[in-house]
Amino acid sequence: MWCVLFAGFVALPGAMAYAACASPAAPEGSLKYDSSTHKFRYCDDSNTWQALGGDVAAVNRFRGTEACAAESDHGRMIFGDAYIHVCTPYGWRTLGLGFTSPNPPDASWTGGYFVLVPSITKGNFGGRNGAKNICLSELASRNWKGKANAYMRGMLSSSKVRAFLCDGSTCENGQPSTSYRFALATVGGTASVGGDSFTTDGSGVGPGDNSDWSVATKFDMENRTEGYQWMYWTGRNAGTSTAWATTSHSVDVCSGWASTGGNGRVGSTGTGTSRWNSNYSSCNGNAGLVCFVDP
Repeated sequence: MWCVLFAGFVALPGAMAYAACASPAAPEGSLKYDSSTHKFRYCDDSNTWQALGGDVAAVNRFRGTEACAAESDHGRMIFGDAYIHVCTPYGWRTLGLGFTSPNPPDASWTGGYFVLVPSITKGNFGGRNGAKNICLSELASRNWKGKANAYMRGMLSSSKVRAFLCDGSTCENGQPSTSYRFALATVGGTASVGGDSFTTDGSGVGPGDNSDWSVATKFDMENRTEGYQWMYWTGRNAGTSTAWATTSHSVDVCSGWASTGGNGRVGSTGTGTSRWNSNYSSCNGNAGLVCFVDP
């Protein structure tokens, strides 16, 4: 059984001849699903049906719950229930059933995001630039609340993503007078945690309140599904109960985040200054990073 999608093709007198595949007949650029081999194939410029990368087996019943969270999943296709389904940054979409790129659920949000990536690295991650690179990679590959909005707005880029971190001399703060929404990016997680927001002051300092970051509408740090409370590297001094410090801890920064020796300052559950200056942790152990995604 063949399911074939034909690319636009018009034969004009005297025009260049284009490739055309056989068995089944189709012009160059056509896509087919071969149920005997359970592969997608496309017609190339040498009249040959070629296997398409990322093929998956056919399914008897497409449920829409198949993996479609990581950026590497985007473009993946499944043939099931007589339709081709494509994984997009907005979830699964079905060809032939109004395949469009709809607005993400939080399309009206114009602020940034404040995303916790838990238990991701030891303290030798290469300073603030290394932390930025980890944030970029993990935010692109993990699922989190607001990702589709950030993706659509071009925010998952090196110029927009930074870690909420001090390195012994310099601290990364938010953009001035900017609102950020909380989110949690776990491996294989769902985009259900987060949604609350805070707004920085004119110097980019937040959060401007003493609310608990452990609740499900922020970081859900009391979540026990992975067996521990979230801790994340910060390197910050204490500041006040409503404003994080803009100065770095003088010692607990794992030698500028370049060593597994010594200790690093971490933030953790609760309210007040514990959110960015809870305690110290061994640089040889894993902790998370909180990532700014700037608008």
